[in-house]
Order: sequence, then structure tokens, then C-alpha cells
Amino acid sequence: MSPTRLYSAAPIVEAVAEVRFAAPINARAIKRYVSTIKGYTENLRQEIRQVKISVPTSQASFASQGDQYRLSNEDLTECLIINSLSIVISQSAPYTSWENFNHRISRDLFALQKLTTGRKVERIGLRYINRIDFVGDHGVVPNNYLNVGWATPPEFGDPQITSLHYQFSLEDLGCKLILKAGTTNSEVPALVATILDIDLVVDDDPPQAVEDIVAKFADLRMKKNQVFEDCITNAARERFG
Repeated sequence: MSPTRLYSAAPIVEAVAEVRFAAPINARAIKRYVSTIKGYTENLRQEIRQVKISVPTSQASFASQGDQYRLSNEDLTECLIINSLSIVISQSAPYTSWENFNHRISRDLFALQKLTTGRKVERIGLRYINRIDFVGDHGVVPNNYLNVGWATPPEFGDPQITSLHYQFSLEDLGCKLILKAGTTNSEVPALVATILDIDLVVDDDPPQAVEDIVAKFADLRMKKNQVFEDCITNAARERFG
């Protein structure tokens, strides 16, 4: 494992913390939570619908799965999404620090604690999406920036890969690592963006108490930092260090 370090311009475009429940939260309880939670100024309610398609008739039927609420700050960089089975807390760029993001995770989960007493947590996940811009060809995962790729015979040339997807079991933390890498168009003309998506999931005996969940998120974040350092090269570090 490479040592972790702080960067002056970390390439994080979005950080997401999610908690999923095995049994649904009461709709009234969710409304009460949404009306009392602090730190958000915008509130959007959406109805979740399940679509079922009958194969013999090709007809679609729709069933309501309850409401979903999306809370955010004014510039939409800080969001909370809650429905009957999950709560998602996200931070879009600019990502200022783990301390600020962790404060929101703790605040929002402890505020939800009374509403979820007795409900089993079936999954928690921490996901970080990173983007590194470089000069190159779309579809080519640059080996000089990422230590992630497929080994191919050199006579084939550079593979035109837009997406790589790996899954690993990390026994030291009792979690799964879902690692994705690829290229996409950059917001900067003449550049290509490399995406490094790190998702750490605990779905086998996840913690149940809020304080234990928050502590587990901190452990997952430390592992995320190690994974990130292992996946990038010094050339990448020079671009945002």
C-alpha cells in the first residue's frame, strides 16, 4: 500500500455515503425528518415508481413505491436523498475536506436515529469519484496516470477502452471494493478526462448503531485513500498535487 497524502487540488468530483435499510421507514416519519433536518435550503419531493413489463403482452404497469426527498444547499453541492429504504449524503466539487463531509454524515444520521430504531441496516457504502484531465485520445486509459488496466499484446497497440470494472474482497475491513476506471469527455477543450471510481461496500454484517456506522465510514475513507494512492502514478500526482 502506498502512503496517503493531502493534495492542494484533489481531483474529487463527488463523494457519496449511503445507508440502506432492510425494512422501510414510515412515510410520515420521513416527512417529519425532512421538515426538521438542518443545513439544507432546497427541498424537492419525487414519487418513486416501479415499472413492470409483461413479456407476453409487452404492456407496462406502474406501481408507486412512495416518495423520495432530495435536500440540498443553494448551489446544489451538498445533497441528501432519503426514501423509505435508504439515505444518501453526497458532496460534489469543490470537496473541501473529510472533516466537513464527515460532519454532515454524522449530523444527518444521528438526526435520523429515532426514526430507524429497530430497523436493520443491510448495507453501507462510501464512494468517491475522481477525475484527472490529460491530453490524449478518448477511449485510451493512460498508463502514465493510472495503475489500472488490461494487459494486452504490444503489437495490438493501445486498446480503445472506455470502461474497466473490477470487484475485490477486502477481508481486513470486511468490505467489497468496486473499482471502475475509464475515460470520458473533459469539460476543458482538447483534454480527455480519466475517471477513477472507488466504491467501498459493507453488506455482510454491517454495523447497526449510528456511532458504529459513522466510525465505519471513517475506516472506509482511510482505505479509500490507500486505494487511490495505489491506483495513480507520480505523473497523475503532479497534475493536482
